[in-house]
Amino acid sequence: MNSIKGYQVPQNVLCNWEQNWVPDFDLFYFVEKPECIPVYTIEEINKKFLTLNVRTSFLTWSIDKRAKYVSHVSNKDFLALLPHVKREIIAEQKRLNRGLMFTEIEMRSLLEGLDLTDQNECLVMLKQNAYNDEIVSLQGHIWRRLSYKTRQTILVNYADLWVDEHALDNGEIVHYRNKYPNLSAYINVFPGQNGPNCLASVIAGITNSASSIHQWMQQDTFLQLLFDSKYVENETNRLSASDVIVWFDLHDRPVHAALLLSEEHAFNKNGQTMFHPWQIIRIDHLMDCWQGYRFTIYRKT
Repeated sequence: MNSIKGYQVPQNVLCNWEQNWVPDFDLFYFVEKPECIPVYTIEEINKKFLTLNVRTSFLTWSIDKRAKYVSHVSNKDFLALLPHVKREIIAEQKRLNRGLMFTEIEMRSLLEGLDLTDQNECLVMLKQNAYNDEIVSLQGHIWRRLSYKTRQTILVNYADLWVDEHALDNGEIVHYRNKYPNLSAYINVFPGQNGPNCLASVIAGITNSASSIHQWMQQDTFLQLLFDSKYVENETNRLSASDVIVWFDLHDRPVHAALLLSEEHAFNKNGQTMFHPWQIIRIDHLMDCWQGYRFTIYRKT
């Protein structure tokens, strides 16, 4: 089984990542309206095509705010464009910080673990799709031509970029798996799909049911289920196992939540992508990460 900083990546999870990460179309972003291909406004594209898988693939939340237009283009239609048009489009995507765009140096880091011959063969194939000497656009028609080993190597190295914290040592993990059998299968493991978020992870823990853990839970639903489970705000500063910490923004909307497993550690998921593992994390580290937000402790009555 593959492991990233101590977090497990089961083989079925890696296979799901392969299928979901690189779509067979592109979203191309532009500052000025191009003449070569039809485009939508940002608002229109959000309604038509932006599933969570698409957002995660193209990192839509990181797109430069200067971008005003988006084109939805199949791989087939893109390959039919004139070479100089393709070069201009690819260069603009890198400038605007769109996902699945890599320099050769970045691509080599994603190929680390393969022998040099395999790395060079992969880069030769990818550079057929580079349209200049520096930028590689990872598209579906190229992705599917890469070897099984190469795709999995790229994915493991890419997911590593999303994880900052190293997992606790195995003895502590075994302790919590034994203490919380309902969460055991999800402790320090990556999900196979985009969607599961921190709110769903907390509800799965406090209800002793993993049925909700794969959901992208909405804020109102989370607060209602917290109330239904008899959790109420508690003014104490002393944390204890089974408490829930919820961080709120300036509009009193939950932005993050974690379930305490002890006075030191919490069950946590940092984001809603498949590259964010369910994890056990130190509470003081969480507090540092979310120190700009107001937090409330909820305790079961």
